[in-house]
Amino acid sequence: MRVSRLSETLVKPTDARRTHLPRLDGVRGCAILLVILSHVAGPVTPLGTLDRVTVTVFGAGWIGVDLFFVLSGFLISGILLDSRDDPRYLGTFFARRALRILPPYVLFLIGLTVATAWLRPTPAWDGWLASLPWHLTYLTNLLVALHGWNAAAMQSGHLWSLAVEDQFYLTWPFVVRVGGTRRLRAWIERSLLYLPALRGLALAAGAVTVVVHALTPFRFDSLIAGALLAIAVRSDDERLRRQLRRAGYCAAAALLVIVAARRGLPYNDPWVQTLGYSALAILFASLIESLLRDGDRSLGGRVFGSRVLRSFGRYSYAIYLFHAPLLLVADHLGWARDALPAVGGSRTPALLIYSAMFSAGMWLVGLASWWAYERRFLALKRHFRYERDTRTLPEQVPRPQAA
Repeated sequence: MRVSRLSETLVKPTDARRTHLPRLDGVRGCAILLVILSHVAGPVTPLGTLDRVTVTVFGAGWIGVDLFFVLSGFLISGILLDSRDDPRYLGTFFARRALRILPPYVLFLIGLTVATAWLRPTPAWDGWLASLPWHLTYLTNLLVALHGWNAAAMQSGHLWSLAVEDQFYLTWPFVVRVGGTRRLRAWIERSLLYLPALRGLALAAGAVTVVVHALTPFRFDSLIAGALLAIAVRSDDERLRRQLRRAGYCAAAALLVIVAARRGLPYNDPWVQTLGYSALAILFASLIESLLRDGDRSLGGRVFGSRVLRSFGRYSYAIYLFHAPLLLVADHLGWARDALPAVGGSRTPALLIYSAMFSAGMWLVGLASWWAYERRFLALKRHFRYERDTRTLPEQVPRPQAA
């Protein structure tokens, strides 16, 4: 088998069972920290220019969710492409996905239900009971699209992104199974061109911004950009990878123009929603491609391969689940983000300290969830193996493993 140029640059695994690159854990870690910063800074009222800049920069951390989408699209599509001829293709995939995502998710819903029950018969309890069926069916994104963010009680609106990913998991295996690689690639490339227009038409027709932000058909480009990268990694077509890198440069330039013109990157800005979402998808796919190509010793490899980012990435799922309600708890315990003290006429120092302390606390929550709970279910994956070896790539290319 002819080894592609990209494959030759990747570090050869020291163990045949190695199934992921540590620096991709660092990408997850970066994504979860961006999300935390965004939510921490949300209620903060700036007192001056420095505060406005800090809150604007932190507020752009919502792009961490898009980074999660691209990485998930890459990893999940890689697994599906490598195993689509396996007799146990669908059953094994869904069983392994369920063991990864359901135990922490169910624990979160049970915990929040018990905590909210203490507040009954307050509106919070009634709101949670109304939200719960949507969460249980992974339709939180539809809930917030129909009724707004406040319809997801007890700070559970962040589950919209998990709903998007789960809807992707339920549909994408069939798309990959039915379509050949060339047909799949062509469909992805056309979709990446059409989706900005689809969002623009929806906004022009009067759709509210939360609809465009939360519904899966409008956000599919982030996931399929990762899928396109998965195809590129498994291809000997160097031209596709060059095109992806060039598209990444163009996407970065487009985002800089949007940031300058709109004075930030608010998720609900029409320019961001029309063009920015796609630009982020392409930029992040290009970033991951560069991490795969350049290896551990590159600047990106060293940054995303750092122990701190990799550790946050390893525990990112539980951190994401629990961080929003715990922010609400912190607000009610006297550490309200909208009342941070000013130092020298600025809330930025307090915001930085709060962000660091809360991130560290969430790391401990993620650590506890992983070691006391999640890993016990992940160990059950050994009972659900693909019948055939899914490592169809040259040995230098590690078989992707999903978060």
